[in-house]
Amino acid sequence: MILQSAAEPAPPSTRPRFNEMSDDELVEFCRGLYAKQGISALAFGALKTHPTLYTTLYHRGLRQSVLLERLSLVEEYRKWKADQPIRYGADLRERWTWERVVREARQAQLTQGFLPPAAWWQANGGGSLVQALYL
Repeated sequence: MILQSAAEPAPPSTRPRFNEMSDDELVEFCRGLYAKQGISALAFGALKTHPTLYTTLYHRGLRQSVLLERLSLVEEYRKWKADQPIRYGADLRERWTWERVVREARQAQLTQGFLPPAAWWQANGGGSLVQALYL
């Protein structure tokens, strides 16, 4: 079966028929996406751009986490995802990684002279840090 490049949408008659592929062929198709486009090609939104790909993967038990494990890309994806902003409505915000929590807490400790309690963070616009810490 000939597979089209992910960058250019294939006409409906030449699109890969994911439902006819074996699990191994699906994984290899995704490996090809990764080789051409990098780790972002395995994000949910990117997988959904290929008609029926994500649905087929999901129904075969190859959820994104399983796919990443089979491709040995779990750690790379985790690092990439942590660097991606989160969209809240029209706003893009930095994700709360453990490194960011520690950085912000150290900065507050330096300016306050102690590590402030949760109520201080909530009163001073840092409520999301508290949530990130306790979730």
